[in-house]
Amino acid sequence: MDIIIVSDNYYLLSGIQNSKMRPIYLPQLADVQANLSFLHRENRVIIATECIHLRKKIIDFLRRRECHFFILLPDIGKNNHFKLGNVIFASMNLTPEHLMRIATTKTIRPTNLLTLRESQVLKLFHLRNISVAKLLSISEKTTSGYRMSIQYKLKMRSKNSIAMLRVQKSILQCGSHTALCSDL
Repeated sequence: MDIIIVSDNYYLLSGIQNSKMRPIYLPQLADVQANLSFLHRENRVIIATECIHLRKKIIDFLRRRECHFFILLPDIGKNNHFKLGNVIFASMNLTPEHLMRIATTKTIRPTNLLTLRESQVLKLFHLRNISVAKLLSISEKTTSGYRMSIQYKLKMRSKNSIAMLRVQKSILQCGSHTALCSDL
């Protein structure tokens, strides 16, 4: 099984000294089709792009090819990962051993599924607590509790709203927003 790591960060890829991983440098949107056309459903792909538009194009391409992939994000705590739907989100600060363990594991159970209300709060995470509380007809304190629960379940290392927004956009790009919720 080939493990491919795709990134727009040349320095990240140059640091990979692993015979089991094949690094592919993709600095532009136009390079996706040409550089990834050899991929098929047997491949596991690690997406470590900083550009949101490039990440979306890669995800769309990989979905059409039915490739297994997971996404590295800088806002997730070191050596942490979680699964939403069929996509694995992991920290960009993974040790090489942890990265290989995640990339070679066939299945990871989605243990930290968000409740329906948590997924509603996640969609409104960019708003202040008072605005979210009014929109969802809940108290500000309850909204704050949901925010803390979401950040805990998604293994966020910061309470920064901008960081959470980046994670939220990555989740929505993968189409995992419908698979977030546990059945309660």
